[in-house]
Order: sequence, then C-alpha cells, then structure tokens
Amino acid sequence: MISKLKSDQVYHLLYNKIVKGDLAPGSRIPAETKLAAQLGVGRKTLRTALGRLEDQKLLIRMRKSGTFVADLNGTSPDPEILLSTPAPQKNIKHKFLIINTPKGSPYSLTEYLREYAAECGIETMEVDIYFFHTSELEERFHWLSDQHFTGIILTAHTISPDDPVLQIQDKLHLPVIMPAAWETDMAITPFFMIPLSPRLIFMKAVNYFFKEGHRRFAFLTMNWKESPDDFYNISDMELQLLTQQKHILRRSACENVESIEAAIEYFLQQEERPTALICYNAYFAVIAAEYLKKRGIRIPDDISLIGFGHRKECEYATPAIPALSLSFPERCRAAIDFLIAGDYRHEVVPQISSVIIAPESIKKIFHS
Repeated sequence: MISKLKSDQVYHLLYNKIVKGDLAPGSRIPAETKLAAQLGVGRKTLRTALGRLEDQKLLIRMRKSGTFVADLNGTSPDPEILLSTPAPQKNIKHKFLIINTPKGSPYSLTEYLREYAAECGIETMEVDIYFFHTSELEERFHWLSDQHFTGIILTAHTISPDDPVLQIQDKLHLPVIMPAAWETDMAITPFFMIPLSPRLIFMKAVNYFFKEGHRRFAFLTMNWKESPDDFYNISDMELQLLTQQKHILRRSACENVESIEAAIEYFLQQEERPTALICYNAYFAVIAAEYLKKRGIRIPDDISLIGFGHRKECEYATPAIPALSLSFPERCRAAIDFLIAGDYRHEVVPQISSVIIAPESIKKIFHS
C-alpha cells in the first residue's frame, strides 16, 4: 500500500498506468472509496488527481455509470458502454430562470448551475441582474411570467435593500433561492438562502491554524478604497482573541503582483517572522507563495499560508496551497435539488459548510 501520497504523486502514478496500458481504454476505474483505500490516500487527494486526468481527457466521468479510461487516440471509451448510458431525459416539469451577477464577478456560480441543470435535463434561461434596473420593469416582469418558469436562482451573494430584483417573488409568485447568500441578505429578502458567511469561514481558518500550534500570524488584506483594512468585518480585537497576539500584523494590498509582493516583504522584515499567513483570497495566496519561494522561504516549514476561495492553482502547486473552499458546485446542486423537490420551507433549505483544501500543507507546530 502506498502511504499518504500527495495528489501530484497519485496523478503521475495513474497517468503512467494509463499511458503504459496497465489501465486499458474503456475500462472502468474502481470507485473513489475503494481506489483511495488501495492507494492509501484520502478521497479529496484522489479527486484532485482524477480531476487533472479528466481535464487532460485521459479519463471520462459518466454520471451514474462511473469513470472510464479514455482512448489515447482521442476516441471515447468502448462504444457499447456509451450506448448503455442513456442521455439525460428532458425534464418538462421544470424550467428555471438564472439571474446572474455582473460579468466577471469572482463569485460567479453560473457555470456550475448550467452544468447540473443540463445533467438533470432542465431547461434554463439567464438574465443579468441589471435586467431589472430599468424604467420598463413592469413590462419585463410580464414577459418573464409568459416564460412559464417554475423556479428562480439568484446567483448574487449580496443585494442592496432597494434593488428592484427584490420584487421578483411577489411579481412572479415563484420560489427564489440564493445558493451563496451573505448574512446581510437574510435580513432584507424573503428568498430561500443557502447562507455563506465569509466572516465565520475565515475565523474558522484562523482557529484551525491556532490549533495546529501557530502563534505568530500575519494578515494580508484587500486594499479597498472604502476601508483599506477591511478583513471580512473581523476586528483586530477579535483577531487578538483568536490568535492570542497583543499586536496584529496586518498589511493591505491591491490585486496586483507588485502590491502583494511588497506586503509580503513587509512581513518578512519583521523582527519575529510570522509562521502563519492568512490571505484575503486564493489569488493573493498563489502570488504570496511564489514570492516566498523566490525569497528562499520554505512552505510550509518556514511559513504556512491559506487563501479564501478555491483556485486550481492552489491544488496543483507544489506543495499544494491550502484554501478555504466555498463549495460552489455543491451549493449549486443543492439549490437545483431544492427547487426540484418542491418542499418550499425555509427549514428544509440545505446547509453547505466550507472545507479547507489541502490542510496537509499546514505545518503543525509543537510547543515545549
């Protein structure tokens, strides 16, 4: 049995088996639980490796059938397997309206919603949230009512109290669900919500580092114009209580390489270097990790770090960079399943928790 392989090692192991023909084209690989046990790794580590192989078209995942080895010549697995896997039937009972956040939003859920709705055979239509910011709002509500939707998914993570989209439930008399709603939304909207609390999620990360023995923290925040030191509404006093530090080491940066590197250099120049770096988002964490390597700082031996949000660069880095996953795919599946089930009560709305990706890349510090 192979003991505790990293995801890149598992990837290379399976890659070589496919290339050499040990895993034949069209063959089904074992179920995740069984394969993870055979390799002596966790399912998350295995999924990361399998995801890379899928991206390279070396594996093909078929819903309800399993994962199969692709033909290296570019063809799909055995045609008989494909013929025995029927395409999703169109679900004529449901048609969902997806209201998107502005294009380019880092919290976009649309791709995951499209994918899962297609798997379920559900027709969707998409509009931007600014579709409702018009003097012809009543006409647009009438047009939407003629489309015969059965449910609405609002991808925004926060809404202002005067946003016209808040009228949609009363106008269309349809269930509306937000897969990733911030705490503030719960006070101003009547919609169903799968809550997302960046504040609590980040406090969870700090607490995790503390339990692993870290006592010298640095916080890399976003340089917002309104509040340069904003860190998901977590005050210095709260951070002091969490970390047991008298003085909080905090630096803000703009979302560019030079600004992030300057902030990291500031941390490195401190008399007592931090052992834990908490980054505002995963992009900051990726840039920070690259700069630390250039400076000869070992990760995680000298400094462990974590970012907010999930980027593939975090998983594929060596070593992997821990990140707080917001579980967007799971949130989108849960939102669609909720609308399909038709039990529209707030108490049955699913709760999706965040998870820490690659926690094995956080050094455990022992105190004498």
